[in-house]
Amino acid sequence: GQPWEPKNSDGNFDGPMTVRTALQKSKNMVTIRVLQSIGTTYAQEWSGHFGLDTDKQPPYLPMALGAGSVTPLQMAVGYGVFANGGYLVKPNLVSKVVERGDKVLFESQPPVLDDSTRAIPERNAFIMRTLLQSVIKNGTGARAYQALRREDIYGKTGTTNDSFDTWFAGFQPTRVGIVWIGYDTPRQLGVRGETGGSLSLPVWTSYMQRVLKGVPVAKTTVPAGVVLADGDWYYDDYPPGRAVPSLDVDTGSIFGAPGAGGGMPAGTVPGFRGSAPAEAMGGAAPAPQQQQPAQTHDRNWIL
Repeated sequence: GQPWEPKNSDGNFDGPMTVRTALQKSKNMVTIRVLQSIGTTYAQEWSGHFGLDTDKQPPYLPMALGAGSVTPLQMAVGYGVFANGGYLVKPNLVSKVVERGDKVLFESQPPVLDDSTRAIPERNAFIMRTLLQSVIKNGTGARAYQALRREDIYGKTGTTNDSFDTWFAGFQPTRVGIVWIGYDTPRQLGVRGETGGSLSLPVWTSYMQRVLKGVPVAKTTVPAGVVLADGDWYYDDYPPGRAVPSLDVDTGSIFGAPGAGGGMPAGTVPGFRGSAPAEAMGGAAPAPQQQQPAQTHDRNWIL
């Protein structure tokens, strides 16, 4: 097979940037470096915290770009974790069954939000919401903010290789919406190739305009355990100066020299100097040695 040569969707490299900026601009190379630093098997295991089938998320670097199998419903469950403050809520396809005479035959119960359903800490979900809000306000999802003019919407665009699929996954704290557009038999969308921002985002925006009409803008509550420093949010136990600030910039690399295999030493998590927050370890196996990815043509490469 041919060697895997990832690139940004626009073919340009803009140099070092924060994860926030990378998400806003959909810069693939930053995402790949983050995955390479933590290890692919570690990330694969963590995907189960969001309701994904871990066996359908291949433990190779293309996983950073979505080279796995995910349904729109699974994507809604995963984004719901960020929307509700960190809980994994299983969806109900039927909310109520009523027969003639308004007799209720079945009604689904509200989800239980406690430690048994917690997927990630509240502060983790909060910081992720701020990142996804940046995409809406200043990135590839900006047209949604321009149309809705709400401070409580969050989301991310997605486009697969050759524009076979376009996505927009987003939410308001009371509503998650996922838009996927593609053909049953994979082929390019549009003559020049559509993107998540050009095709799926307008559908999501139109839906949210309807369902959020009259819904008050949700107030942002800052949870315990985070701090605002230098215009960005951090865990309060790892503010600037206490964690690794960059990955593989110039000669510095926290995952080893090229060809040496990636992953962190057993019992460590990158950026935490051997003393990671509990949620970073989460009882999961330490990051493994990297494997070279095989050439793949999966449809779900989100760029």
